[in-house]
Amino acid sequence: MTIITSAVREGNLVRIRGSVADTSDIKKVLVNGRPARSTRDRFAEWEITLEAPTGKPFPVSAVSEDVNGLVEGRPHVVRVE
Repeated sequence: MTIITSAVREGNLVRIRGSVADTSDIKKVLVNGRPARSTRDRFAEWEITLEAPTGKPFPVSAVSEDVNGLVEGRPHVVRVE
């Protein structure tokens, strides 16, 4: 399960942080289709900074894949104002 724990807008950038819980090791986390960076022990925590248009709501979707190739069926989605 992938969870977005924060999404903070800084001008035209959005810094997104989150965590993953799984019984297997995590291979990757994708946020809006882009790879996030692991910041603690195999994506237990991760982050990414994305460009976002200023003044418009920005949808963010995060999903993970484990080392066995299993991908979440339901990504976590938030909307950044």
